[in-house]
Amino acid sequence: MNCGSLYRIHGYNTRCGALVDRIQLKCRLASVLDAEAKKIQAAKDKAAAEAAERARIAKMRKDAEDARVAAEKARAAEEARLKKEAADKAAAEKAEAERKKKAEEEKKRKEAEAAEKKRKEEEAAAKKAAEEKAAAEKAAAEKAKKEEEEKKRKEAEAAEKKRKAEEAAAKAAAEAKAAAEAKKLAEEKAAAEKAAAEAKAAKEAAEKKRKEEEAAAKAAEEKRKKEEAEAKAKQEAADKAAAEKAAAEAAAVKKAEEEAKAKLAAEEARIRKAAEALAAKQKKAKEEAEAAVLAEANKISENVQKNNTAPIAEIAETIIACDHLLEQCLWMEDNADYPSFGEMYCYMDGDTKYGGAARCCAEVIKAGLKPNSKCKGM
Repeated sequence: MNCGSLYRIHGYNTRCGALVDRIQLKCRLASVLDAEAKKIQAAKDKAAAEAAERARIAKMRKDAEDARVAAEKARAAEEARLKKEAADKAAAEKAEAERKKKAEEEKKRKEAEAAEKKRKEEEAAAKKAAEEKAAAEKAAAEKAKKEEEEKKRKEAEAAEKKRKAEEAAAKAAAEAKAAAEAKKLAEEKAAAEKAAAEAKAAKEAAEKKRKEEEAAAKAAEEKRKKEEAEAKAKQEAADKAAAEKAAAEAAAVKKAEEEAKAKLAAEEARIRKAAEALAAKQKKAKEEAEAAVLAEANKISENVQKNNTAPIAEIAETIIACDHLLEQCLWMEDNADYPSFGEMYCYMDGDTKYGGAARCCAEVIKAGLKPNSKCKGM
């Protein structure tokens, strides 16, 4: 398909329903497209010129700023010189003041030395008086300490005396308790001897009873063996009957399996036959749909082929390819690995941002198409 002489393809106009209604090329004069390209280039040139002007203005501003910085440095140097002169004058005045201050300090130092000598003499006298007072206080403290230690010793002796009295009372109580326990043990021993005599009598009676029970058990064992022999004979007869019954059931199961296999084979043959019929029906429907597409394409061929020399069969193939492409676009909508439709181009020439499979997707979402829809036309 092409637009003919003096024109250039710019896109597609399509419209879809159950079948394709119309597919048209978007064609514009090549001169118009070239003029638009020139306008775009002119706009780019204008933008470049504006950028150069902005760069020139920026350079002028930078030069002015450099000059301002140089002037600022010169002013700062002058201020530093004036400050230095003022500092030198202040240093001279300060030196004179310090000389006078030192003379005054020397006078005050001598006066302070005399005062310090007097203070030391007074401190020595006060220290001596303090030492005498501390010695008196120490003697009084030692006396009080000795009195306190004597008091604690007497309290300890009284406590020890009390402890010994309590131990003697506890010992007497323990001896009384031991005597009571010895009496109790003697009583328990007598009771134990009595119980032993009673146990001996009971043991003799139990031995007698055991012998009687053994005789009864022996008779019961003979009876049990007899009953086991009878039960064994009955079990053998029952096992034989069960084996015969199991053989009969196994034969019945085998027969049922063979019948089930036969039914399954018949069902599989029926399903194969139905599948073949369905495939034939789908093939027929596809052929009818393609025939309908070709018939519909004949109706719109006048509008499509005004500036196009492509045959109708090629148009029909393009329409069918669009339907297949629609299925891919709708599949990609649910696949997180693909970008959203808003980021895709919409052309049917296969030259797209994300590959040929992405074409038409933007128009698919605009048209609100869903899975199993047919291409209305992009």
